[in-house]
Amino acid sequence: MADDWAVDISRQASLEDLRDSIALVAAGLCATGIMLVVLVVLYTATVFHSDLTPLQILTEPDSPGADHVMSTD
Repeated sequence: MADDWAVDISRQASLEDLRDSIALVAAGLCATGIMLVVLVVLYTATVFHSDLTPLQILTEPDSPGADHVMSTD
């Protein structure tokens, strides 16, 4: 009877570990998706707001078209 009890406890522990692992993976995927959406929104806003590409804004902040996007003060 004690062996059955030990098996039940170990089975329950492994199911809890599995549940926790699935929750961590789901949370990671959700966070990654949210970050990707934010990056796409920022990229789109930058492209539509400026005549320059985001790479030009980052590498050439003193160019004339970047004044309204990025302050160089």
